[in-house]
Amino acid sequence: DTVFLWRGTDTVNLLASRENHIEAINDKGKLRWKRPNIKIQFTAHDQFIGNVNGLLGIYNWQGEVVKNPQYEDITPLFTPSPFIVFLEPQTKKNLFYKVRKGTKWGLINRQGETIISAEWDEIGYMRGIFTAKNSEQGTCLFLNQGERLLLNGIKAIEPALGNSSIRIET
Repeated sequence: DTVFLWRGTDTVNLLASRENHIEAINDKGKLRWKRPNIKIQFTAHDQFIGNVNGLLGIYNWQGEVVKNPQYEDITPLFTPSPFIVFLEPQTKKNLFYKVRKGTKWGLINRQGETIISAEWDEIGYMRGIFTAKNSEQGTCLFLNQGERLLLNGIKAIEPALGNSSIRIET
């Protein structure tokens, strides 16, 4: 069994991952809710990644589905820094998830909405910009605050010297 603590507005609660289910227990030891056939993979803020029969989905701490299990991999991406996200509750909006279906990656936000569809070889975040790269086609998508830019003939993308630039090799 694995147990996670989370602090509500006025209570501390436990989220317990058992052999074949998860359950939430309040600070008085009472069962708040129970969901069968889910195993917890990772927790982030008020959400957790749950494994249902080998597919991953996202759930909130009330046990409600945010994104149905459909991915082989889900990796939280914190922007700009995981330390800021954990220390400042108002920065929850800076939590995204890199998701993989088969061999292709995409990006969803904490509400489960698709930001970049799962059709890319790589998804990254650097210098305040999300990048999605298709190595075979040499295309790259840049996403910054809803603005999208698609470029062809890209060989490499990496941070450049200085604080705010990206080097693109064509």
